[in-house]
Amino acid sequence: MAILESIWLRNGPLLKFLYPHAAPHYRGRHRHLALIDALRRRDAATARQAVQDDIIEGGARLVQLMEKIEAGAVLLAEAEDGKPQLVFRPPSGRKRAAA
Repeated sequence: MAILESIWLRNGPLLKFLYPHAAPHYRGRHRHLALIDALRRRDAATARQAVQDDIIEGGARLVQLMEKIEAGAVLLAEAEDGKPQLVFRPPSGRKRAAA
């Protein structure tokens, strides 16, 4: 439990910041429900697979967002209230409408 708490304390704030911009789109049943069912059945192998599936599928959009940040398509900026925010730049090559 201490390991999980340590991981969450280090990664939780970043996930909370990025998640609204990269929420997962699960195909079919949500992975958390599969995990709960496996835990109730005390089926360790299925529970392990549900956690792995959730990390892979749930994290795919986070990875895509991080790639956009690294490529400069998404910038980290300071909002008027001083809090950090993400700014999504328009794709290059797209013409902007005249003002």
